[in-house]
Amino acid sequence: RRSALRGVSVASQFRSSLQSLVTDLEKTQPHYIRCIKPNLSKTPNSFDSGEVLRQLRYAGMMETIRIRREGYALRENHESFNNRFHLLLHPSEQGEGIAHLVKVLSNRLNVTDADWQIGHSKIFLKRE
Repeated sequence: RRSALRGVSVASQFRSSLQSLVTDLEKTQPHYIRCIKPNLSKTPNSFDSGEVLRQLRYAGMMETIRIRREGYALRENHESFNNRFHLLLHPSEQGEGIAHLVKVLSNRLNVTDADWQIGHSKIFLKRE
């Protein structure tokens, strides 16, 4: 808003700047990079393996590595998985849950039950 005497207020400048930032953020797909510090003292050529392991565990990397080693290439949360693949079901079958969706897809794609795992929040699929 512009006042005839004072010009544009600081609050309205902030509001428009914030709205511009939110618009830009909604257009992006952010990727986060977590840096692992080799030691707490920030000294060169010093590596504290216990500290690095603690940071990797905190970041969830150890669990991710374990899942990758077991061969599960696809890791997708239930809602996203359902949104992507529910269209492959007959309308009468939709809404019966994730386990039913996985079972139907397994039968149609000739995938064994050993290739799928249903977690508490994610679906895991092994890649051949």
